Amino acid sequence: MSDNQVQREIYALLLFLLICIGWKAEPKQIKALLEEELSQCINEIATSVAKISKMIREDFVSGDLQVTYVRPGQHYNPSLMDAEGQASPKVQAPVLCTVELGLALRSRAGGQQMVLKPRVALDTHASS
Repeated sequence: MSDNQVQREIYALLLFLLICIGWKAEPKQIKALLEEELSQCINEIATSVAKISKMIREDFVSGDLQVTYVRPGQHYNPSLMDAEGQASPKVQAPVLCTVELGLALRSRAGGQQMVLKPRVALDTHASS
């Protein structure tokens, strides 16, 4: 979306919100008041949204991000996963299941960096 489209969307959402909470003025009057009072803030928001969107498009493509999970039976590795509850980093318990998916950023050189580790449930009753 362009800056103008983002600004129009913000104004429309604020207008609808104010109408929903019971403002009795005409929509054109409410919009004029919003533009008068909030134009600088909304311009800054729209500019930030455009910059962030541009950075994301330049730095990431959908192929760069990969959803990660841990297969049952693998041993807990705190550098690659987070444990549900209070697990010590030295725990060697097997993984029962992944309870929250993770997200990895793949580099074009072939490596990957964990952005969000998958959260796993451990079988702490299993013998090592």
